Amino acid sequence: MVAKQDYNSHVTVLIVGAGPAGAFLASNLARLGLQFRLIDKLKVHTTGRAIGVVARTLEVLEQVIGPEITHNLVNNGHQVKEQGFWRNGKLTKKTESWDCDSLYNYYLIHPQLGIEDALQKDIQKFGQEVEFGVRLVDVSVPADPEEPILCTLKHEETGELEHMTCKYLIGADGAHSFVRRSMGITTLGDTPNMVWGIVDAVVKTDFGAIEQSNILYTDKGTAVAFHWGNGITRLAMYLGSPDLAKDVANYRDIRNYLSIDQFLEKITTAFTDSGFSLEIGEVKWFSIFKIQEKISADWFAADGRVILVGDACHTHSPGGGLGMQAANNSINTGCCMTNSGIMDSYNLAWKLKLMESGLADKSILNTYMQERREVAEQFIETSAKIIRVMSNMTPANTSPGLNSSYEKELALLYKRNGANITVGPSYNANEICWDGSGSIERNYAFWKSATTVRPGQRAPDVFDLRQYNLKSQTKSDPLRLFTITKYPGIFNIMVFTNDLNDEVQYNLSSWSAHLEESDAFYTKYKYKRGDLFAFHTVTTADVSVIDNTSDHVNRFVSTHSTIILDRKNQDDADNNGEVMYGSTFLTAAEMREQSAHAKYGIPSDENGVIIVLRPDGYIACVVCLEDWAHLDEYFDGILGGNPFASANEDALY
Repeated sequence: MVAKQDYNSHVTVLIVGAGPAGAFLASNLARLGLQFRLIDKLKVHTTGRAIGVVARTLEVLEQVIGPEITHNLVNNGHQVKEQGFWRNGKLTKKTESWDCDSLYNYYLIHPQLGIEDALQKDIQKFGQEVEFGVRLVDVSVPADPEEPILCTLKHEETGELEHMTCKYLIGADGAHSFVRRSMGITTLGDTPNMVWGIVDAVVKTDFGAIEQSNILYTDKGTAVAFHWGNGITRLAMYLGSPDLAKDVANYRDIRNYLSIDQFLEKITTAFTDSGFSLEIGEVKWFSIFKIQEKISADWFAADGRVILVGDACHTHSPGGGLGMQAANNSINTGCCMTNSGIMDSYNLAWKLKLMESGLADKSILNTYMQERREVAEQFIETSAKIIRVMSNMTPANTSPGLNSSYEKELALLYKRNGANITVGPSYNANEICWDGSGSIERNYAFWKSATTVRPGQRAPDVFDLRQYNLKSQTKSDPLRLFTITKYPGIFNIMVFTNDLNDEVQYNLSSWSAHLEESDAFYTKYKYKRGDLFAFHTVTTADVSVIDNTSDHVNRFVSTHSTIILDRKNQDDADNNGEVMYGSTFLTAAEMREQSAHAKYGIPSDENGVIIVLRPDGYIACVVCLEDWAHLDEYFDGILGGNPFASANEDALY
C-alpha cells in the first residue's frame, strides 16, 4: 500500500489512451483551460486500424481546431463518393452513400495514425505532450467524493512507478480498457461468430472502380475494397464462421486462424472469380478479427469521477462506416472511423468545463451517458445489420426475399441510415435539449415558432453568408455558419429576424434591455475568463434597414451580436412553402444551397425566432423572440447548479 504522502503530483483530468477519442478530448480541454495529462501505454502508435472519416467528424475537427486540420486531412486523403455493389463481376447497384448536407459530402479515406498525429501536434500548441510508454497500473478511489483518485503509473522505458492523483479519470483506452475493468464495469452485448480479415497493401488490378468503395459478392465469399490513394488499397473479406472461432477464449487468438498468405490467396480468388486481376505487392498491415457488438453497463463510476469514452464503453462492427474512433488497442480494426469516439469526447468536454466552473452540477454527466449511449445503441444495431448482409447473412427485421439480393438490401440499409452515418443521429429530449416538453407555456413557446428543426438535432451548416459590420457598414466575404459560430465552450444564440419589421424590433429591444438586468442569464452566468455566450442576428433585411433600426436594436447588434446577412429566402416559392431541413424531396445538393431561414425552417411570416446552439453544435432550444423569457428558465436549469432530475435509470442521482 502506497502512503498517501507519496502521491506527489496532481492533475484535474488524467486521460488514459491517446487514440482519437483521448487525443481529441485533450484538445478540447486545452482550449477550455482545464489541466490534464494524456498517457498511452504504447511507446508509439503504428499503421493499420481505422481509415475512414465521415462528414461530422471533419466538421467537428474544423470547429474545434480550425480549418487547417481538415484542409491537411482532406488534401492528404482520398475522397470516396460512390459505393458499388457487385455480384460475380457485374455491377448490380451503385449509390452515393455519403452524399450529405455538409461541406464534407464524401467519405474521406485517411489512416487513423494521421489523425492522431494531427491531434498530437495540436496539443503541443498548448505546451502539452502525449506521454507514450506510460501505463496506468493501479487505481484507488476514496469513498469521499471530495477526495482525489489515487493512480499509479508505470513508465515502460525505465520501469519506474509514479504515484499521482487526479480529480477525474478518463478511460479512453479501448475495448480492453484497464480503466473500465479496474472499476468493475461489465460489458453487455454479443460476440457473433463472424471472422473477417483485412490487409493494407500496394495492389495492381484491372478493376476500374477501385478508386471508390466496392463490395464484391462472390461464390467464394464477400470482399470489400477501399482505395487510400498513393497506390495503397485496403482489402477486407468475410472468412465465415469457423468452428475454431467458437472455441477461442481470447479474441487475439483468432489472428492465428489464417496466415497472411492464406488470406491473400482467398482475397485474390474472390477478385479473379469476379473476372478481375489482382496483384498484391508490399503489405503494410494485416489483421484477422472477430466482430464485437458490446456496450458498457455504465459509462461512469465513483460518483462521476471515472468516465469512459470511445471503445472503452462501446464497440461494434465496421459495417456502414460507423466504426469507433478506435483506441490504440481496440479490436475494432475495420475500415471506418466516424463520429463515435470523437463525438463522445466533444459531448463530454464542455460539460466538464461547466462543472469545473461551478456553473453546472455534476449530474450533468447523466446527459453525457444518456445521449451518447442512445447513439451507441443505434450504431450497434445499424452496423450489425450491415455487417451481416455484407457477410451473406440475413439479419432480423430486413426486407423479404433478401437471399436473392443481398447487395440491394445493403444499398437500402445505407440509404435508410444515410444521415446517421454521415452527420450523426439526433439526441432525444432532456434538460439540455428542450423540445417543448415541460410546462404548458414552454411547450407553446416552442411549437408556435413553427420551425422545422428541433432540439437535439445537429445544427445545420449554411453556406454563402456574409457578416455585416454596422460601424464600418461593410460586408465580409462569403462565409459558412460553422465558421461564424464560436468555440470553445460557447452557447451560440441565433436570432432569426427576417426583415426586421416593427414587431421584431420591439421584441428585440425588450430582450436587449433585459439582458443587462441582474436576473438575466447573460448577466448571471459568465466564465471567469472568456465568454460563455455569443449572439448572432440572422436577417434577410437590406443593410439600409439595419443601419436605421431603433436605438435599442442598434445597441444590441453593435454591442452583443454579430450581424449575419442571409440570402433572400426564395426557397419557399420554389417548393410551395414546404421547405424543411432534411426533407425527403430535397437532395443533399439542394439542401446545401438553402438559405439559413429555409434550412432552419423559419416561416417567412415569423416575427423572430431564437435558436440556441449548445457548445457541441446541437440545437438546445427554440422559442419565439417574444418569448425570450424562457431562455432565463432554460439556462437557470443548466447553469444554476441544480441537480438534473434525469429519467435515466443509470443516473448518478
